[in-house]
Amino acid sequence: MARFLLHLLLLVSSLFFHFTTSADAGTRAHDFSAVLYFGDSTLDTGNNGYIPTVVRGNHPPYGRDFPGSVATGRLSNGLLVPDLLCSELGIKQLSPPFMHPNISDDDIRTGVNFASAGSGFDNATSVLLNTIPISRQSEMFEEYLVRLKRVAGEEDAKRIVSDALFLVSAGTNDLVLNYYDLPSATRAAMTIDEYQDFLLQTLHKFLEHSYDLGGRRFIVAGLPPIGCLPFQMTLSVVHSVVRTCVDEQNSDAQHYNSKLKQLLRKTQQSLPGSKFVYLDLYGFLMEVLNNAANRVPTRTADPRPLSFISKVNLHPTAKALPRSTSSSPEGLPPAMMSSAPSLPPLPISNPPASAAAPVAPSSAAPVSTPAFRLFLSRLSDSVGRSLSNRRPWSELADRSAFTRPDSLSDATYRLRKNLTYFRVNYAAVVAAVLAISLITNPFSLVVLLALLAAWCLLYLFRPSDPPLVILGRNFSDRETLGSLVLITVFVVFLTSVGSLLISALVAGAAIVGAHGAFRVPEDLFLDEQETGAASSLLSFLGGAASSAASAGPAVVAAARV
Repeated sequence: MARFLLHLLLLVSSLFFHFTTSADAGTRAHDFSAVLYFGDSTLDTGNNGYIPTVVRGNHPPYGRDFPGSVATGRLSNGLLVPDLLCSELGIKQLSPPFMHPNISDDDIRTGVNFASAGSGFDNATSVLLNTIPISRQSEMFEEYLVRLKRVAGEEDAKRIVSDALFLVSAGTNDLVLNYYDLPSATRAAMTIDEYQDFLLQTLHKFLEHSYDLGGRRFIVAGLPPIGCLPFQMTLSVVHSVVRTCVDEQNSDAQHYNSKLKQLLRKTQQSLPGSKFVYLDLYGFLMEVLNNAANRVPTRTADPRPLSFISKVNLHPTAKALPRSTSSSPEGLPPAMMSSAPSLPPLPISNPPASAAAPVAPSSAAPVSTPAFRLFLSRLSDSVGRSLSNRRPWSELADRSAFTRPDSLSDATYRLRKNLTYFRVNYAAVVAAVLAISLITNPFSLVVLLALLAAWCLLYLFRPSDPPLVILGRNFSDRETLGSLVLITVFVVFLTSVGSLLISALVAGAAIVGAHGAFRVPEDLFLDEQETGAASSLLSFLGGAASSAASAGPAVVAAARV
């Protein structure tokens, strides 16, 4: 990464704006009103700390070299490119995450960060790890504009967005998580060329939408050498004795980058007044890898000789990024970290316990509102998609199709066929039985709602700063999680609530089993994929089961996003 930030700054200075130098102060004035970041972990300064996902940087060893050794949600040991770029442009010292509930009006005026580690252009990629895809980041940008207009006024808001720099970096996770490594329908449905076109089409829509909202100046990063990511190299050992870069994946990245450059040229021509710049990550990361031996500190200087190149599989460390400014012909400061002690207070997602202090209840919302809205949106979309696949209820209740099965094997055959065909309807029936049971037992319903509220307010959607304080005692996330698990086990297994839930599920399963055994399936249209999709009473949960099965690989893969 020794020249990454330098190249980025030189592109900005040569293509977007001119520095003006003050003779007496020797300072430079920037040409941008704000900087807005969209993308994945290379840009995420802490948004994932406010959503329920495994891809978080709010724990050690992240933040080890950050001022105060605080894990701020950045997947780095210190600062990231957005922080250094904002500082170099003279806009501010740090790039704040938009998801932070207490983000200031000054930060709204000068730009925020919408990036989410583990995300991509394809919504399916973000579903794997429950992160924020580019489509949702675009919606967050619209929410940002509403507040910007309230803070700065309509006219100033338009000027700020028009003069802002948009930096976009995504796509790696789409190929790594959703095409190469984890099992998904994408690889079976599309060739790599078709999937690249799909990703670029999504990017094009995002850029056009951002332009319609007032954006005019964009930097879009290409893909890095994906085949040289350490995790990809390790997986390649399965097919080769030698651990080396995967040439095919690197070739795919280069092909994608060529398409991206053509797309940016055409987009600029079609959008009057716009400026698009392509950032060549591939070339510079390959240079770092090819010359790593000359850039590695000696063991006497640093016991971690490769620490400045990669934090988590080619995520740059705070050592690598400042080095990129040391040879700048523009006279940039040789070491950004020298100004680290004077950094302003930063919204963080996991403050050290020693620094925590009781905070008044009114100082922060009990639930991280953007994260809760995101959860409700995804839940609504998921339920809507599922219900759209249900079969007609008249077909489910067709009396003429009911006959007594001839034998146990015949009943089993019918049950399997009907479970496959009516799985969404059966799930709705079981849910209805469960709902009726809870409504007719108000005490159990109240207890479950209270338990759900506790999980949402105290853990899932609660901002990690300030810390949870109960009766004057600070509770860490681990203590909070452990307490909630114990309470849940007690409620479900040691009270009447658990017996009610089990009884309702058994009753629902009995209704489904009886219907499936007596309903003749010969008139049902079953395609080949559906025929073998289910073989048990709970087959309608096959989608959830498959997601759970892939959770293990997804968590492992999270280390590289």
